Parts: sequence; structure tokens; C-alpha cells
Amino acid sequence: MKIYFASLILLGCLFSLDLMGQQAPAKNPIVFGSRDSLFAAVSDNQTFLLHRVKSGQSLYGLSKFYNLPVGDLQAANGMADPSVKTGQALRVPIVGKAIRKKRPDIKKSADFLPVYYRVREKETLYKIAHDYFGVHTDTLIKFNGLKSGTVSVGKVLLVGWFPRSGVPADLPGGFRNEAQKNYIELKTRYETEKTTRKVVEMEGAAVWQKDDRRASEAAFFARFDQAPAGSVLEVTNPSIPVTLYVKVIADLPNDAKTGNAVVWLSPAAAKSLGAIDEKFYVKIHYLK
Repeated sequence: MKIYFASLILLGCLFSLDLMGQQAPAKNPIVFGSRDSLFAAVSDNQTFLLHRVKSGQSLYGLSKFYNLPVGDLQAANGMADPSVKTGQALRVPIVGKAIRKKRPDIKKSADFLPVYYRVREKETLYKIAHDYFGVHTDTLIKFNGLKSGTVSVGKVLLVGWFPRSGVPADLPGGFRNEAQKNYIELKTRYETEKTTRKVVEMEGAAVWQKDDRRASEAAFFARFDQAPAGSVLEVTNPSIPVTLYVKVIADLPNDAKTGNAVVWLSPAAAKSLGAIDEKFYVKIHYLK
């Protein structure tokens, strides 16, 4: 009898282990080498980390490591398909606080990755320090052993440290809001597709429905005749100036409200372009 019960217990344990093996998600380690580092980028007031995908990593695993929605990773990289390839470079939207601005002590230095930033045209050390990373100019001078506050284009600066354990649970990353996410997604798509397609420019009146209270404040779309549904337009209000990216959803309606307009914009798009009147002048770039 004891042998019988022992056999049942053993079978039960094996069965439980088998179920655990089936239900447990596959491991997806985000491991960095001892000499690895990360680069940061700033675009449209959004901070990104640049991550190069290693073997065995997935978008889901990266979203857990950087503590942000998978959709934000897809939007930041113009990805319709959530699959990634080894060696692929991804932009990871994060909050600035995820980058530590205080040098870790010697005992904990191995727990952090250095984060660098490459200086672009028309950028100053003051702008990079204050506007991008929220530190004093003297801090970056000290980090990088600079003799002055002058930096040249292409200069690589140490701007902080990132924990090898990933973004803490109490510091979620991703975009600040849905409008920022949609803007980056559409801009990324446009810039990517522009490299392989012809850019066509036109100008004229844009119209929008000023009193449409049902429209989402984050929906950037347009009705436009010259590009197919699903394509992205670059629309500029030259009087400010400000540029926005919108998705074409249909042809321009032919009615009294549109008149001689060249594009119809959603309320969110028109407001983001600084529109006050229901008809205003714009410049459009679209792809063929």
C-alpha cells in the first residue's frame, strides 16, 4: 500500500512539473556584456535608448525589461510586425529618470551600463545637459573631463548610467501620452518610406470640423486624394511653423464644406498644427 501511494505522489509531482513546463513563459534574458554600453537619443521631446537585439531576445522580453508596452516599441520603430531579428537596432522610449545621473560607487559600478550621447548639429552642451538630460552643464563637463563647455558635432558624451536589471517597476517607460505615441509612429513610418519612394510637394487649403467633440485628441488622420489610404502625409503650417504627420483614411469628400481645399484633417491634427479657423493654409509632402 505504501508503495502504491508513493507511486501516486511521484506521478503527481511529475505531472505538476510537466504542467509548469508547459505554462511557464519561455525565458528571454536581456543580458549585457561587461564592456557593453547604451546610447541615448532625443527626438521631439522624447528620450530613447538605442538597443541592439541579441540572439534569443524578443519584443515581449524587451518590453518587460524596459517596463513599457509592446505597442510603444512598435510605434517607436514603425513596426507592424512584433517580431525582431538578431542585430536589429531598436529605439526604446523611456522616461528621463530611467537614466541615473549620479555616478555609482565602485562597489555597484558593475550593476550599471554607461549611457552615451552623440552630439548633433546646432546642439550645445547646455541644451544637451539641461533640456535633454536634466543635469547641470558642469556635471557633463566633469563626467567627460572636458576643458570647456564647447562640444563639436559627433562628440560622444557620457550622460549617465542605466541599471543592468532594467527599468524599475515603479518607473514605467514608454510615451508620455497617446498623442506623442501616434506622432512618433507616423513620423517614423514616413521617414523610413521616404528613403525608397519619391517625395511630392503641394500646398493649399486644409479644412477641419472645429465643433466635432467626438473626435479623439490623439487621432492624426486625413482625407486626401493624391495618396492611397494607409499612407502617411507630412503636413506643415508654415505660419508658425509646425509640422505633423497624419494617416490617410479616405479620399477628400466633394462637398460644400471642403470647397477648394486640398486636404481634410481630423480635429486633433488641425489643433496640433495650430489651426484657429476651419480653413487654413498648409504645405503637404506625400510619397509615390
